[in-house]
Amino acid sequence: MENIYESAFLKIDFSSFQQVLEASWRVGTVEMNAEQYQKEFMNFHEHVIDCQPTFLLIDERQMYFSVVPELQDWATDISKSVPFVPFKKVAIVTSQDVVKQIIAEELTSKSEKFEARSKFFECKNAALAWLIP
Repeated sequence: MENIYESAFLKIDFSSFQQVLEASWRVGTVEMNAEQYQKEFMNFHEHVIDCQPTFLLIDERQMYFSVVPELQDWATDISKSVPFVPFKKVAIVTSQDVVKQIIAEELTSKSEKFEARSKFFECKNAALAWLIP
C-alpha cells in the first residue's frame, strides 16, 4: 500500500496492484469539528474518484467525531453527487461501540456508492481477508 493522503484526521493508502483503497480515521478526530469533517470527507471522495478502486476498506476504529444527522444527510448528498465507482466489496472496520456502527450502517445504506457487497468487522485482518480472498 502506498500512502496517498495524510492529515491529523484521516490517512488514505492505495494499492494499485490489489486495487484496494484504505481510508483510516485517526485519533485526531477527537478534536475535529464539522467543517474539518466535511473537508476530510471531500478529500476521501476525491481520492476514490482519482484511484477508481475495486475494493474499499474504511477503518473507523479511531473515529471519535460524532456525525450528527445533518452531517449524515450532507455526506449522503455528496456521495450521490460524485461519479459512481463500482466497488466489488466494501469492508468497514468499526469498534465495538454500537452507536458508531449504527451511524456507519446508516451512511452506507443511504449511499448508492455502497451498492456493492459491504460488511462490518471489528478486526482489520479479517476485513482484508474477506475483501481480497
